[in-house]
Amino acid sequence: DSDDLQKAMKGNQKFYIVKPNASSQGDGIFLTNSFQDLQISTSIRSNADDFVVQNYITNALTLAGKKFDLRIYIVITNLDPLTVYLHDEGLVRLCTEDYRPPNRDNIRDKYIHLTNYSVNKESANFTQTTSITGVSDGTKQSLASLWERIDMQYGEEKRMKLCSEIENLATMVCFAIHSGVFRDYLYYQFDKHNIECFQIIGVDVMIDSEFKPWVLEINSSPSLRIDFQFDNGEGETVSVASGLDEYVKIPLVDSALKVIRLPREEQAQLERFECLKRILPSENPNYQAFEILAQVGKIFRKLMGIKNSLFLTASKFSSLSKVKGMINEKIVRPSYDIIFKDVTRQSENNLMYLEEFTNGLEKLAVGFYPDSATPLDALNTLIHHLFREMRLT
Repeated sequence: DSDDLQKAMKGNQKFYIVKPNASSQGDGIFLTNSFQDLQISTSIRSNADDFVVQNYITNALTLAGKKFDLRIYIVITNLDPLTVYLHDEGLVRLCTEDYRPPNRDNIRDKYIHLTNYSVNKESANFTQTTSITGVSDGTKQSLASLWERIDMQYGEEKRMKLCSEIENLATMVCFAIHSGVFRDYLYYQFDKHNIECFQIIGVDVMIDSEFKPWVLEINSSPSLRIDFQFDNGEGETVSVASGLDEYVKIPLVDSALKVIRLPREEQAQLERFECLKRILPSENPNYQAFEILAQVGKIFRKLMGIKNSLFLTASKFSSLSKVKGMINEKIVRPSYDIIFKDVTRQSENNLMYLEEFTNGLEKLAVGFYPDSATPLDALNTLIHHLFREMRLT
């Protein structure tokens, strides 16, 4: 990865934003357009090899001249079938100094470039929100406030198109995180049935000047605090209720706790539940992949055979060869060992987690059903065979 990044940065003056993977609240984030500077800056920090480097969006849409981002909330209520809702509301976090494109002179000015609320609340220019749903000059605002301003400046049609694209973006986020969430679900809920659980995901989004939304970060445990902390001038930190955070977060949690009490089938069919709009299941052609992955997870869990495990060993994977119809003239017993080594080469400790198992199963499927239209079709056929022979439901 480091070599690829060096090649990408060589010979251009593009700026990149660098974030420590294990930090939060804007700590340790910096901008650079030099690989050498990147090496120096990361080497003096702990976990030097664990950084995320992203293209810096230089043409960000601004609000009252300031750069901003959005925090939107996704609620996952089921994984089989995958059922996801998008919260109507969210937060808008603004910088506290007018935006200027990055250059070598201003890249250290965090109040220009970093939208993190925890960073900007320390600025002398920080402003509390005066109106929760109307147009506001606050450093942190509601989505309703942003939508009203966009309606006024750009028109309702522009805003509605942007909302639709953000909804599509939220769906793609679900595609990206689904296997990891499903893996954790298998681990923690291995022997539990008919449980009621959910997960709230916080997604940070930036909008560029062309009104295209971009994912900045995905937060598996977003802050649900509803207070505001400040220094009272006497060296003490005081907490008071935040009307804005209460407005956004209380309905989010309340609706999530209510909707999970409904039967799974009803959750998957509702168009809306209070402040939550269902975005999955959907007619999106990629949704079939979620249904297949849920079935793969059941096969994976059957092969694990024990509680509190996240991976399969080579022998566990090879036990599939004992299932009726899982050996032929092309796929023989040693083929399983070869596939295991191939798909686990890049995994942690060369172990077969759910993602690697899915890849391994797909390789088997293509071998067994070479005439299938797509690898996904081949995998679907193999899954039906395994469900039948392993007596899964």
